[in-house]
Parts: sequence; C-alpha cells; structure tokens
Amino acid sequence: MTKVEALKQLAVALGCATEVADVTGETSVEVLMFITANYESEGNIPTKVSQLENDSGFITKTVSNLTKYTKTEDLPKIPTAPTDDGVYQLTVADGVASWTEVETE
Repeated sequence: MTKVEALKQLAVALGCATEVADVTGETSVEVLMFITANYESEGNIPTKVSQLENDSGFITKTVSNLTKYTKTEDLPKIPTAPTDDGVYQLTVADGVASWTEVETE
C-alpha cells in the first residue's frame, strides 16, 4: 500500500468521504489538503476506547483463546538470587529455573 492509498483510506475513516474513490488527490499533499478541506471536527474524534473498532484483534476481556500469548503460569519461577559475591548465571532446564555459579579467572 502506498502512502497516498493509506491517506485516502484515512480520509474515509475520518468521515471526509464515503469511499476511497471519492477522495481526490494524486500526491500525499493533495490528499492531506482534501482531508483538511472535508474534515468535520465536531463529533468525528472518538473520546472513548469503546467507540473504536478492534480491527487488529487486540486482547479484550472476552478473549477465550490465548494460544499466541504466554500465560504467567507457564513461565518458570525464578528463585531468589544468591547473596554472596560470586558470579552466577540463571539457567532454565525442563521449565525449572536455577542459579549456577560461574567460575571466573
């Protein structure tokens, strides 16, 4: 999608036109001028999240399938870090986290 096409879609989303074909302009500047000339600011700007469309599929409180997301209960528990002056590395094996002392020269 070009910048001009994206701006034309924005013009429709802002209520400056009913469809992309109605938006005039072949350059970004021309389309922005169209938006400026045809934008009615009263009532067009959402003031609540509920007035927006969730077209990107963001998580909502009603989502029942979180297969793409890590649940906190699936994360390994990180044990308390050692308090001495040694150098330690945190490792995770089979879902269990542990601190391992690293030898230094």
